[in-house]
Amino acid sequence: MPRQKSLSPGSCTLRLTNITTLPPSQKAALISSIANDIKATFIYIAKQSEAGNLGPHNTAPLDDVVATIRDTAVSERRMLEKKLEKTERRVRMLKREQKWMQKEFGEVMKRVEMVSGKWKEKIERLRGRVEGLQRELASGRKGEMVERKGGEDKA
Repeated sequence: MPRQKSLSPGSCTLRLTNITTLPPSQKAALISSIANDIKATFIYIAKQSEAGNLGPHNTAPLDDVVATIRDTAVSERRMLEKKLEKTERRVRMLKREQKWMQKEFGEVMKRVEMVSGKWKEKIERLRGRVEGLQRELASGRKGEMVERKGGEDKA
């Protein structure tokens, strides 16, 4: 009498039991091998279904797996879309803020240039006054020296 094969979880699941002990390169190779087995299994089941050997009631568990994968992808996509929308809103807000800051900076620079111009004018006026006072002082000293020299001659 032929022995019936076990219908419980098999080689893919068993191959994953020691994954924590494998180096990264072997982990990648193992996952790739399991992915290839899963693809081959799906292809073979699809061919058997097309040949009429499997009906919808036979493939229902696989349909559930595909739906789970598809739904997971949809929910992740939606989550990523929400994240993207949030990021885009933040970018728009930051651009508005940047534009405002550039405008404010421009206004501040205009004021700084205006104040700087006024201070330059004041400094120039003061320089002129200082130079005038220095000339007066210098001419006053010359006059004193002439008077002193003149006074010494009389003595």
